[in-house]
Amino acid sequence: MSSLCHPDFKAELFAHWVTRWAEGPRLDFKSEVLKVDDEERQFKFARHLIAFANVARRTGKSCWMVFGVGKDETTGERIVLDVKSQYPGRKQPKDWSKPAASIAELQADGVEKIYTDLAKDWIDPLPDFGLCYGEYEGKFVSYLHIEPRDGGKPYCLKRNYIPPKKDETAHYKGDVFIRLGSSSIKVPPEQVRFLVPATEVAYLKRQDWQEIVEQAKFDSEKFCDLLMASPLYDTSGSPIFATVTERLQKGERLIALIGNAGQGKTTVINALAWELAQQVNFDGLREYFGATDTSTDSLSVAKDLEIVPATRVPVKMELRKAFEDTATFEKELLKAVLGSIPNDKRLEHYWRIPGSRWVLLLDGLDEITDWRRFADYLKTWIGQLPDNVQVVISSRPYAIGKMPEELRLAPLDPKQVFALLQQRLVDESPETADENYSAIQSYLQNEPGVFELLLTPRAVDGFLKFWLNLEPVRTKADKIAPIVVNHEDATNKTQNQPVKPKAIMPGIDLDELVSDSGLSMFKGLRTSDDFNEPEQSETPIPVAVALSSVTDYMYDEEQKRQEGRWGRGVIDVLDDAQETLQKTAWRKDWTIETFEKRLMKKELLELNEYIGFVIRVAAKHQYRYCSLFFQSFCAARYAAELLQDKEDKILKQLTERKTIPATAQVLKLLNQLREASQRPQLLISEGGSL
Repeated sequence: MSSLCHPDFKAELFAHWVTRWAEGPRLDFKSEVLKVDDEERQFKFARHLIAFANVARRTGKSCWMVFGVGKDETTGERIVLDVKSQYPGRKQPKDWSKPAASIAELQADGVEKIYTDLAKDWIDPLPDFGLCYGEYEGKFVSYLHIEPRDGGKPYCLKRNYIPPKKDETAHYKGDVFIRLGSSSIKVPPEQVRFLVPATEVAYLKRQDWQEIVEQAKFDSEKFCDLLMASPLYDTSGSPIFATVTERLQKGERLIALIGNAGQGKTTVINALAWELAQQVNFDGLREYFGATDTSTDSLSVAKDLEIVPATRVPVKMELRKAFEDTATFEKELLKAVLGSIPNDKRLEHYWRIPGSRWVLLLDGLDEITDWRRFADYLKTWIGQLPDNVQVVISSRPYAIGKMPEELRLAPLDPKQVFALLQQRLVDESPETADENYSAIQSYLQNEPGVFELLLTPRAVDGFLKFWLNLEPVRTKADKIAPIVVNHEDATNKTQNQPVKPKAIMPGIDLDELVSDSGLSMFKGLRTSDDFNEPEQSETPIPVAVALSSVTDYMYDEEQKRQEGRWGRGVIDVLDDAQETLQKTAWRKDWTIETFEKRLMKKELLELNEYIGFVIRVAAKHQYRYCSLFFQSFCAARYAAELLQDKEDKILKQLTERKTIPATAQVLKLLNQLREASQRPQLLISEGGSL
């Protein structure tokens, strides 16, 4: 290295400034070493140094005042000038002209010390800066390197400055300056508190904000498209997406989205993430701190200096993990916020960014492994968030408890079911969507028992997975042989031999089926009163087979969400829940719709309730199945699978209840399941034998 170069002088960096950088918040070019030989010049130097020191403190990045770079008066191009002979003080430093003098000593004593002493006299606290010098293109140049140090408060004037001319602005002890574009300007006193250091508040560049928003958008668009095509509603009948959006706009701090399994909570959370992310406009964001000049008459630190989107920034997080405490939760949430942005901050460092607004979208409180212990911690944590952070959290009712102003998702009504079926068919198989939709309409019109189970988007997915022949019927321990339905044949039969709705629902057509007046048309519907002749299915797909597939799908989906809670034992728990659901239906009094809570173990009852198979009624300890027809199916499946080798018990039960209308349904569904496993049909005679 040349003896003319300071050990920290970086020629490559200097070249980068000269050829590529523009003057701005972190860089200023001076053609000469700044003179500080009178009070006015001393104030101007102090003002610039304060401004750069405050930028470095806020951004956590170095700033520079460069000496020896100017502009050619003719071409306007940037040129490099030699400043070796220049010094800032009033008098020439000692030994300045002696050839034998060390350049290091001369620059240290004759330049750097002058600036340092001036800073000690004019600036509080003292900025961390030093002088570097060296040769570039045969010219001697130098620069002040201002380090990003936090002195405990913003840098400000340590003394008053009263200009000699009365028409010039006076400045006083405590005045703070900052770089705005390429200018050093005063910060209004009320705005000084927003000049927070990078050690306490994160500083994000344009690309950092973009990455945060992209994190929230990931895998969300499809949910938004689905929700726009098939809206979900709350229990008051309002579109839930519009309601949540409106509440966010009003500034509500916490919005609890409550719903049972598969009701669409995750869909709503992802749709919100996409919509909020789409609203973020990056066009107005600068490349780095204060890069755009604005009027200095009404400077706002948050608006004019920070790089912050003008709209709310969404952060999406699935809560399907184990959290030991809020500290581990915050680490995971920080990953959701940052992505690949270096994780050297805490969450509050992001919330405190001046002018920032955040929306945390937390999906699935009930899916936290130890939600019973952690739910209260999380609610306390949410309550301590600052005012610029809003939260939308989804949960099943049992995990979150009673929440003020909660939003509860309503079960799907017939219109929604058909709209969702149509949308799903288009997404899954557009070339056959119309054909399948027509066949499904006819099928559900003739088998409303299946329709009664389709109360959630998840149940609709299960039905379509079966209908499109993607998943065969699963049976208990393979005791019933799987059925694979030829849907091409089924669809053709349905279309070529139109079903006559009047045979089952006199006077009701398809338009009425999906009208508001048709919401309760299925209640109490029975399929047969004939106890001696097992009827053939009036549609190509036996209703019991369809119901088996849908219920199994819903249990399988629940397994995926409960694995964290029960680990490897989740399959056993769900098997117990399914068996209990069927056993209770078989053993309960078929003339009474409700049953006592005590008939099922608490955790198994909870599982079946939140999957959607049983529903709590007004009485504290009373429950019922989601429909009477589904109850009959559960009873039939218990007999077909768990009592298949005990036909005497089956016949005894059916014979004893022969006069009960529901017995016809149970027997019909039972025989459909037996037929699926290639077993003989059961008939009830007066004596109760085959």
